[in-house]
Amino acid sequence: MENLSRIYLFFALAVLGTTASGAAGHPIENLTVLLDVQPDGSVIQEMHFYFREQITSPNLTYNLNNDITDLEVLDGSQKLRHEVAAVNGLYAVNIFLESPTKDITIRFVSKETVFRSSSANQFSTSFSFEQAVSNMNIRVTLPVGYVIDGQGYFPPDARTISDGKRIMLEWSGQDITEPLIFSVKYSAIGGSEIVIVLLIISVVAIIFFAHFRNKVKDAFLRGFRNDEKKVLERLQANKMILQKEIEEEFGFSRAKTTRIVSKLEEQELVRKEKYGRTNKVFWLK
Repeated sequence: MENLSRIYLFFALAVLGTTASGAAGHPIENLTVLLDVQPDGSVIQEMHFYFREQITSPNLTYNLNNDITDLEVLDGSQKLRHEVAAVNGLYAVNIFLESPTKDITIRFVSKETVFRSSSANQFSTSFSFEQAVSNMNIRVTLPVGYVIDGQGYFPPDARTISDGKRIMLEWSGQDITEPLIFSVKYSAIGGSEIVIVLLIISVVAIIFFAHFRNKVKDAFLRGFRNDEKKVLERLQANKMILQKEIEEEFGFSRAKTTRIVSKLEEQELVRKEKYGRTNKVFWLK
C-alpha cells in the first residue's frame, strides 16, 4: 500500500522513545481519530485519547514516521508543552504533563499520507499501540467534490455517510490489540457526473417544492368556506378580478360577494379599488 503512514504510541517515564514497563498500567478506554483530507493531499489529524486510569508519568512520547506541521497537544482544553525530535527515523513528540490526566488530544497536519495520481488518490494510515484499545472510532472526511471509488476502502465493514457536502468513512471497533490499517481510495467527480448529480438534486428539489407548496395551500384553504375558496383560487390565478365578475361567475348575490371580499380584505389578502359601479379586487399575496 503506497505511502503508508504508521503511528505508534508509547508511554515513557523519562527517556525519549523508550517504552517503560509502567505503560501496562495505562490502557486506552476510548480513542477517537478524525482525519480531514484536504484538496492538496494534506491531512488534518486529531486523536483524542481517554485512558482508563489517570496517567501520573511526567511525560508521554508519541512517535510517527512522517514529518508534521501545526502540532498541538491538549489536556482537555489546556495546551501542553511538547518537543519534537528525530529518533531512529521516527519523529518523536515528547509531551510534558502539567498534572495527572486521563484525557489527551493531539492535533497536527501531515502531508505524506496521500498517494496522488491522475486517476485517483489513496489515503492510507495504520495504528499500533502497546496496550489494547477498548473502544476505537475513526472518521475520514474527503474533500468537497470527491467520492469513494467503489468499494475501495479498508476495513471493509466501514460505513459511508455524508453531511450533504462531503463524503465520510466511519469505522468502530472494540478491544483493538493488533495493528490496524485504514485506507480509502477516492477521486474527483467528473463533469458528466456533476451534471447528473445536479440534475437529480434539481428534480428532487422541484418535487419537494411542489409537494410543500400544495401542503401549504391545503392548510391555508382549510380556514375558509367553499364559496370563499372559489374566490381565493380565482384571485390566485388572475391576481385581479372585478367584483361584478365574481357575482356573475359563481352566481353569488351582491351582498354575499361584498361579504366575501370584505373578509379577505380584513385578512390583508386582497385590496379593492373603486371602478365605476363595481370594484377591482387585487390579490396581494
